[in-house]
Amino acid sequence: MSHGCSNVLIRCMDYRIDMGVHDFLLNNEMLGDTDVVSVAGSCKDLLKGFGWSESKYLLTQIEISIKLHGIKRIILTQHENCGPYGGLEVFGTVEMEKEFLIKEMKELKQKLAKRFPDQEILMFWFIRPEMNEDTVPWDYQPVED
Repeated sequence: MSHGCSNVLIRCMDYRIDMGVHDFLLNNEMLGDTDVVSVAGSCKDLLKGFGWSESKYLLTQIEISIKLHGIKRIILTQHENCGPYGGLEVFGTVEMEKEFLIKEMKELKQKLAKRFPDQEILMFWFIRPEMNEDTVPWDYQPVED
């Protein structure tokens, strides 16, 4: 392997979190050391079951990152008001949405840990700013097991 990196980050493709993800990678000294996989709903398709074509595609991205880049860490992210989950219209409150999406992220972490036992798996929740969400970077916080 002539090149490698330490991490693969699974994130939602939502453009609103781009600057927040960039800041996260920069602030944690992961920028330039992370493969980034963007997909609508972030963890959603991986939770359908590893037999689904969408799940297979995402698992393949993680496997390629491990094989070709030697990553040692999988980073899962979710964010407020995620459209593929239905956003606030479905959940009613930010707190209910957060509780559900974090529960899903933890479930996915357990499944991935079984499939990739040598990988450290971290989870982060991205928080919408109070100001204009299109121009202000979203903040993030770690999610504990």
